[in-house]
Amino acid sequence: MPIELGRVAEGIAVREDFRFGAFPPALTRSGLLIDGFLEASRSRLLATALGVFFSIPIAFMFPQVMSPPKPCSYLGRGSSSLHAASIR
Repeated sequence: MPIELGRVAEGIAVREDFRFGAFPPALTRSGLLIDGFLEASRSRLLATALGVFFSIPIAFMFPQVMSPPKPCSYLGRGSSSLHAASIR
């Protein structure tokens, strides 16, 4: 794809407009920014909690050294074979 100097100059002008429009920041919608930040924080916290909730039991299913109860062991072995089949 060839580089066109006209498009490069237009892109530089758009970049400058964006850069000078961002500083100083307008805090007229600070409530909206705070709500978005809190929503993202709740989402990250929930994702972390769910990851821990599911990863700890799964971690105990897979090690063969620890000798977990038979149903857990069979479930762990079955899911690992499904994973191996799914990535091929």
